[in-house]
Amino acid sequence: MYQYVWFNKNNYKSHSEKIKSNDLDFIQPKDIENIRISYWGEHCLECAAPQCYGNCTHWVERYDQRCQKFFYGIYDNPDFKEYPFSSEITFRKWGKLETHIYPGIVEVDTALSLDKANKYLSNFVLIFSKILKPIIPNCKLSRGVEFIKSRFSKNYKKENDLDTDTFLFQAYSYDEKEYSLLFDIFTEEKVVYFREKITIKPGFNQVIMDLSRHIDLNTFKGLVRIYPENDYEANIVILFSEFIKLKNKEKYIKGNISEKPAEKVKCVIWDLDNTIWDGILIESDPKSLMLRENVLQTIIDLDNKGIIQAIASKNNESDVFPVLERLGIDKYFVYKLINWSPKSSNIEQLSKLLNINIDTFAFIDDSIYERNEVLSKLPCVRLYNENEIANLLTLPEFDVEVTQDSKKRREMYQTEIKRKNIKINYAGSNIEFLKQCEIKIDISTPDDEKTITRSYELVQRTNQLNLSGNKYSKEDFFEKIKNEKETSFIVNCKDKFGVYGQVGYFTIEFIGNDLCVTEFAMSCRVAGKYVESALINWLIEHFKDNNFESIVFKGVNNSKNKLLIDTLTNIGMKDESTDKDNLLLKISCSYKPSNYDIVKVNS
Repeated sequence: MYQYVWFNKNNYKSHSEKIKSNDLDFIQPKDIENIRISYWGEHCLECAAPQCYGNCTHWVERYDQRCQKFFYGIYDNPDFKEYPFSSEITFRKWGKLETHIYPGIVEVDTALSLDKANKYLSNFVLIFSKILKPIIPNCKLSRGVEFIKSRFSKNYKKENDLDTDTFLFQAYSYDEKEYSLLFDIFTEEKVVYFREKITIKPGFNQVIMDLSRHIDLNTFKGLVRIYPENDYEANIVILFSEFIKLKNKEKYIKGNISEKPAEKVKCVIWDLDNTIWDGILIESDPKSLMLRENVLQTIIDLDNKGIIQAIASKNNESDVFPVLERLGIDKYFVYKLINWSPKSSNIEQLSKLLNINIDTFAFIDDSIYERNEVLSKLPCVRLYNENEIANLLTLPEFDVEVTQDSKKRREMYQTEIKRKNIKINYAGSNIEFLKQCEIKIDISTPDDEKTITRSYELVQRTNQLNLSGNKYSKEDFFEKIKNEKETSFIVNCKDKFGVYGQVGYFTIEFIGNDLCVTEFAMSCRVAGKYVESALINWLIEHFKDNNFESIVFKGVNNSKNKLLIDTLTNIGMKDESTDKDNLLLKISCSYKPSNYDIVKVNS
């Protein structure tokens, strides 16, 4: 329902253009199970009433002697009568559309009846108030009716056990250019709880927000605001803007829910203000900031477990780095993204920089808004608040296998960053640079607990370069090493910059005329360095007396394996998979893999 009583017909300019028909797959009232009662009204982003009346540069007197936030109020445009919940608005600067999240939930027919009653009552009050205006200049009648309607919405009890978990926004834009609306949910204390940007294109628009992962609307108390980004004076017909429950949610919300978090965490991303340290940097004396309790020990423990750590903070770099150095924790973070970008964008950037899947990330931030922003964009990232830091290491997702290599993981990543920085300034090609790195691998069999445990860790942790995708118990994996039908190998790597450690584990088995690789797990730290090419050439040369014809990689075909598939096909393997679930890549023994000679092999 909308606050129609302030509509000023004299300010409204009708549109000459003919509205094009809507050919989008719009949700209709028949597709909605129930609707939460709302009462959308015009408000100001910078309201300081009544002190601002007459003083604000954006002040325009409304006929009730208050401020007019929209150019003509809220208009029930008859051109959109097929959309029973529609209303037209042209935002003025600082104007916003706002409602409380009320408890009342009704079925669609009841919502339609309430909306009709509101329109009739609003028209009656609008006309009657103008008649009485010479007698009652400040139109107390209309204000009184608006107060009663808002109280009615607030106290309306929901029918039966109905609930809502989705926000549906449908609109028609008269503007010829694209712009954005901001959709904010605030707590009662006026703290941003959730924010989403709605892109509005010319013509018809529909946005469906699944809020079930962010907020329990049945218990939440707060406000909702919709307003144009950058004070754009948007002319828009809102066709529908309500919290609802869909009859067939899965039909309309496709791809909104990404994969769940991985079983184990590989990287922890820290916020700074009121998370790592007490206080807000830009509001404090930098020398007074101190680490929060349990933070230092948690950082050290994560580092010892081989869990990579990074920072994503909305601050200025020049202010942050001296504080990290003074507190003695700067060395523990592989990357420090200090900027004003959304936290979700920084996490995506870190995933690319570290070359590990986003579902293995954990994010710690004191702000519920920042956590919700990440959740809305990257629901596969694990989220924690500042009060959970002390018990973080007791959680099962942080119970990871610890090896000698994992204890050095942070140093290995920092060495890799040095390689990347040198590569940026290298004048030659990528192939020439890799040759200059003098990469060497040692291939051997895992013959002690240390190498077997590291092999187990690789199989368990590696997602992008993992052939089978099998996850073993530690006992089963140790038994697998003893299997006489297949032979296990490990790969250690180093170059002139430093040691990578054990980066690979694979098993081979001779089946017919093929040498079959049945397990293959490679660290992403050597991805793109042609280690796989050297390894395949080694297999061809090392086992040539076995008289096999081809090397075959057999595994699972899924999205996580895309990097592995691309890597192996780029060096010459042929994809001979016959179904979408099973992977079969083959290369003839008479073929030399691409750039096999970049990496030198010792065995």
